[in-house]
Amino acid sequence: MSYWKELANALIHWSGYHAGEETLQVTICCVETPNAVLDVLSLAMKRSKVRAFGFTGDGSPKTWRFAKFIVDMIHSNHEVTTVGFHSVVLSNQEWKTICNSIRIRSAQQHASMMDSFQLTKCFVDGISDEVLKDILTSNDAGVFLKRNGMSSREASIIAEFLGSNPPLARLCLMENRFDDDAALLANSLSSNTNLKSLEVDGNNIKEEGRLAFLRAIFDVSSLAACAASNHTCQVLGLGQVLCLNAFDDAAYNKWDKIFAMLASSSEDSFIIINTGLLSEVPASLMSVLLYRAYGQNEFETGFTDLYLELTDARRCERHDVWTTSAIRRHSVVCTT
Repeated sequence: MSYWKELANALIHWSGYHAGEETLQVTICCVETPNAVLDVLSLAMKRSKVRAFGFTGDGSPKTWRFAKFIVDMIHSNHEVTTVGFHSVVLSNQEWKTICNSIRIRSAQQHASMMDSFQLTKCFVDGISDEVLKDILTSNDAGVFLKRNGMSSREASIIAEFLGSNPPLARLCLMENRFDDDAALLANSLSSNTNLKSLEVDGNNIKEEGRLAFLRAIFDVSSLAACAASNHTCQVLGLGQVLCLNAFDDAAYNKWDKIFAMLASSSEDSFIIINTGLLSEVPASLMSVLLYRAYGQNEFETGFTDLYLELTDARRCERHDVWTTSAIRRHSVVCTT
């Protein structure tokens, strides 16, 4: 116990005399924390400038006092903006209590917003419907659900949630079992304009699922379909797909795709855009198109590769010419 008391005193002392504008990240890794230890740490965590608190367990169930300790810390210490757990086993009710405390904290005007809620390998065989909904709605900034054994049942809940366009900005679904459910998750992005990043690494997503995500954010069936694609969510974990929606501004992402489509679909190296597609553009919008063309000073080769993948076409010399001469091409469009 003496070591825990020293740690508690050190946290309070540092926060009071040395912190300045700095904050701490505290992680307790694979160490037993009986109730007496939690009592000692509780006072320190309430008074310390701790930004992030993490706990790694050994997979054995924790006592109800652990959940109470977390809830008290979230409510009393508004410096804490991130809480993360690895291999921590709690009852569904205890997880719901923690989720509710995060939700209440985020709703308080005078409190700092919770930045992320991280749960890694805390649910070996998936997450119950009710708890998953509570986790997803616990905060608007970031939810990380890595290695929790989630599959089809959870995918339908997550897809319905994302399709309702909630305010959640970041969602991590790494290393679960969504290989056969990628299309369901991808389709939910068509009506979502708030999610900024979705991480799907390690889900064994096959080609069909990858294409579903790609079409959701870069539909090349027509210019109108391209413009109506998701332009806000960057999908990580599917190779070059991450180059799409890389800007914070959705307008930049949309126009990048439109001009990539116009250039990549042209069949002539000397005609810089596919003029056939321009027939879809109303005359009243031509000036907007030309203005945006002048502002396109970058052209990612990944865009061309993704377009060719979606159209089942092969890359050839003219595509390389378009990629390397992007700035000159876009300037010419505006002057002819």
